[in-house]
Amino acid sequence: MTKSITFKNIDFGYQKDKPIFKDLSFTIEKPTNKKGYVVGLMGGSGSGKSTILKLILGIEAKYQGDILFSSEKPVISYVPQESVLFEHLTPKENAEYFKRISNYKSHFKQDLFDKIAQTLQITDILQEAKSVNEISGGQKQRISLLRALSIAPDILLLDEPLTGLDEEVKEVFLQTIAQLVQEYQLLVIYVTHHRKEVEMISDEILYLIKDNNSEIVSEVSQSTTEQFFITPPTISALYATKRISTNVLFFKKDVNNKILFVKPEINNDDIYAMSFTEDAIHFSNDTGFEFERIISTGKYSLLKLKESQMILTVSNQKIEQYASNKFIFLTGKAEVYSREKNLQTIEIVNNQIK
Repeated sequence: MTKSITFKNIDFGYQKDKPIFKDLSFTIEKPTNKKGYVVGLMGGSGSGKSTILKLILGIEAKYQGDILFSSEKPVISYVPQESVLFEHLTPKENAEYFKRISNYKSHFKQDLFDKIAQTLQITDILQEAKSVNEISGGQKQRISLLRALSIAPDILLLDEPLTGLDEEVKEVFLQTIAQLVQEYQLLVIYVTHHRKEVEMISDEILYLIKDNNSEIVSEVSQSTTEQFFITPPTISALYATKRISTNVLFFKKDVNNKILFVKPEINNDDIYAMSFTEDAIHFSNDTGFEFERIISTGKYSLLKLKESQMILTVSNQKIEQYASNKFIFLTGKAEVYSREKNLQTIEIVNNQIK
């Protein structure tokens, strides 16, 4: 069965004079050859990630445009950043909440509830705990997830569900979600800004792109998770997801395509951004960009390029091999960005674009 959501020419803002979305269109769809499918929803701060979920849920209804679903009345569940549990109810009563709500009790499935409780390993808590104040944050989130899945949703919305959890708990929680998504053939929209989470669980990334010089989103980038991390669609996406060993510097080209690193200047069309891993960094005693080593941590060193004052991050293991060298040069592949958006992959040989 096809499961999809389409945003068609959506205009929305919480205040009339401060739009968040303008003419925003995209489709999220579970491929027919996939049992379950997770779309990681990402974007810069204030780009409207949580607002997208509110529009899907119908919490915010004053928008222009159309939000279309593949079925007439899809069952949609939602797990927020912080578990919303009622203190006057026991953990079990919280988990079975939809069993007593008129709009949802026809969707509640006891067999499904019991099976998912076992998968989430909270059966004992449901039987023994008398108050939600007795249980941990991770256990509360498991109860929230159990409650959301107990009505066999067509679409599951997760809004940074691992906020505040310990790393060990996060790892297990993600593994469990991944299993449940496949077993119950869910279409999931997973909001996060953490690379590890989205890399582990998502099939596809939908990235909200703010317009140049504004906070309005009218465009998205959609790609497989693997492709997203190979070539992030914008500089913002690159910074949000890059590893420490990936460097971002700004540059101009001379008439011979020689690279000249510079400080970024707003609205200068001649300045581009470049990202590259430390594999492209090489050292020399003769020519290149003169640098100085300004600080070392336990694993990495910061190198300042003397002419442009730009900073590079290089592993100590690499820099120690060339401790006496005074210059660096680039030879290898790099991604080039202009005005936020990714342009192309380039090949550099001895600081010259080929």
